[in-house]
Amino acid sequence: MKYELTIVQALEIAAGLMGCDADPKDATKAFKFSGNMRMKLGKNLAALRSVLQVYETQRNAIMIAPGPEKPTADHDKAIAREVIELQQTVHTFNLDPLREAELQLDKNAIAVTHLAALAPLMAADDK
Repeated sequence: MKYELTIVQALEIAAGLMGCDADPKDATKAFKFSGNMRMKLGKNLAALRSVLQVYETQRNAIMIAPGPEKPTADHDKAIAREVIELQQTVHTFNLDPLREAELQLDKNAIAVTHLAALAPLMAADDK
């Protein structure tokens, strides 16, 4: 399914997906998901990472671009504006929607903050 997301939204969803990797109480213990769900989580994360890596490169270029010999408040504001504009760019992502039942929340104590980050990916009947 195609999702139109800003870089900020993509970063939040990626953080939510990464939060499904392991139990925060015991990082060596993976959450219990079906093989299909684990693949879905991995594919979604891979799709997001491709654009996020480009974002990191562009953000770093903005941050290290030559500026005045002595940094000024105006120059710092201009850099901040450029980064914010970059974060607000919209990209199309081909992501698989998630279902609440697939997350097996009765078995997996996924943090609420990670669940909130995944909300845009929840299937329409689970919202």
